[in-house]
Amino acid sequence: MRGLEFCVGTGTGLTLTLLRRYRRARMIVYDNRQHAEHFVRQHLAPKYWSRVDVEEIDMARLSAKRLRRDIERHWGAGHGFASVTHIADGHPCTTLSDAYHGPSPHRHQDSTPKSAKAKGDDHMFEHTLRLIEKVLREAPTALVVIENPRSKAFPRLPGVQRVLRMAGWQLTVGSHCSNADETDGGPWPKKNTMYLTYGAESKALGDERDFELKQCKYDCPWLIDGTGRHALVLCTNTDNLDEQRVEGNAMRKGVVPTGVFK
Repeated sequence: MRGLEFCVGTGTGLTLTLLRRYRRARMIVYDNRQHAEHFVRQHLAPKYWSRVDVEEIDMARLSAKRLRRDIERHWGAGHGFASVTHIADGHPCTTLSDAYHGPSPHRHQDSTPKSAKAKGDDHMFEHTLRLIEKVLREAPTALVVIENPRSKAFPRLPGVQRVLRMAGWQLTVGSHCSNADETDGGPWPKKNTMYLTYGAESKALGDERDFELKQCKYDCPWLIDGTGRHALVLCTNTDNLDEQRVEGNAMRKGVVPTGVFK
């Protein structure tokens, strides 16, 4: 198995899933943060380091030519887009969020971009999606997973609407708490998240089954006993219970349970 992960963050999503499951899996991951390689290695066990190559670059500047060159340099001569089996993208979600008190500073009512940051993020998303489409032309059986917290704006992005008109693409919603598995530990917040996928919808491969993720109906393992409340929450509210813990670390808030990728 050979995968690419864009806007990789901690590397504890698709990257960790493949490294755990396949002892010969190789990953090339991309992030624009300074010292990205050091950051990723902080979150992955040393036994995985030799199978992960980290590239530090703004995704809006990553060209198909550069991606081909990286694949051949890290995986060896003869490898190219056709070698890719998995692709993931964790696009920045700040400007797409519904969590603002009052009107979003980044988007108009119809979800079109208003702020310079939103315009830049949308450009980067479209660029990344076009790059993924180029890879898929040579690796049509690859699995693609693009995640973003549930919002009104994400499914309205022109790129999302464009690929959903194509065979093999699907948009589904899952809750972190319900999809975390035994290897993910806990507790997990509810955090409903959208997944734009290619290759996960079995009907695209001639099968009648649909791809689905679990959505929490307050029946997950991460509730406080005797309540319908999650032990870990993402926001401070006046009605929070004393037993509830608020996750304040922005990077940990963005971690996706590896159970989603199984």
